[in-house]
Amino acid sequence: MRLKKDWTVKQTITIKDIARLSGVSIGTIDRYLNNRGKIAPKTEEKIRQIIKETGYKPNPFAGSISRSKAWNFGVIIPIPETDSAFWKAPEKGIDLCAEELSRLGVRIQKFFYDRRNKTSFTEAINDFLKTDNNGLLIAPIFEELTTELLQNYDKPVITFDTKIDNPSRNIKSFIGQNSKQSGRLAAHIISLKLRKNDSVLIIHPKDLNIHNKNRMKGFIEYNEEHNKFKIETLELANLNKELGYDMIFEQYSEKIANCSAIFTADETGWYAGNLWETTFGKEIPIIITYDLTGNNVKALKEDKIFAVIGQRPEMQGYLGIKMLYTALRNPISDLKSEYTLPLDIFTKENVDMHNKNMDLMDLVLY
Repeated sequence: MRLKKDWTVKQTITIKDIARLSGVSIGTIDRYLNNRGKIAPKTEEKIRQIIKETGYKPNPFAGSISRSKAWNFGVIIPIPETDSAFWKAPEKGIDLCAEELSRLGVRIQKFFYDRRNKTSFTEAINDFLKTDNNGLLIAPIFEELTTELLQNYDKPVITFDTKIDNPSRNIKSFIGQNSKQSGRLAAHIISLKLRKNDSVLIIHPKDLNIHNKNRMKGFIEYNEEHNKFKIETLELANLNKELGYDMIFEQYSEKIANCSAIFTADETGWYAGNLWETTFGKEIPIIITYDLTGNNVKALKEDKIFAVIGQRPEMQGYLGIKMLYTALRNPISDLKSEYTLPLDIFTKENVDMHNKNMDLMDLVLY
């Protein structure tokens, strides 16, 4: 839709103008701007387009009183100690941003779930829905359940860590890594270290989530395009990953011993490196894994894994809260539907720089 009138900088566009051009009441525009109540999707899209065409900006002074209100954000996230304590990282970013925004009335309430348990996830969402809240930041590991349980939720939602393919219209944006591209990156790194037709072993968890699937898909896709090495896969048949590794190293010891590289689709590279050393007592193959957990940092420094691909989880949590606040305070803000963070590669030589640079999180401005 294109407006015939040429709105210029000199003209002052008011809510009344937006209401008239949209063919709705001022009250409807007010509900749209302040995320209050339901608006028909077609009407919402029409209002959004007219606001974009006219260049309308809310009067910052008119909203000064409402800025002093409390903003109650829900955060649904896996139990921080799981996955080698990976989830402590985004929680740190969430807490930092919430502290910074507290003077603007932001309050957060966390709802933790076991990421291997759908019942736990369902309970976390249901507990959140019982609260008086203004919006939600969620790591939606269970894609179908997320869509189902939030289908009637009409307030802004920001997703992080895991991108779901069929979001409802209230999901305003996603922030995280491109999982498939990260798998391609891992395959490229390994290809630089191997000879043609060397064997690469992919070890993946039993409970494949979207991340794991896309990482494996990207890894295999890269090799199909470039034909660099042979690929075999092994599944950790136990939900306890360490027990799973013990089982496959015992059952498939010959296959594992003959591989030139190992790619883990999750954060368990450190355990593969430790087991290799104790099981075979010979030079450890090239191991590529994910996430700078304490165990992986230690394994990098001890030359038990070659490289770690990072996804900036602290920044995901921090910016997730910031984006939710932006979506609430300014519904006409130009939030993109997706923000993809860089894929970081860490080796023994640069891993210490990560922890030093994390101090910069305290200086991020909003």
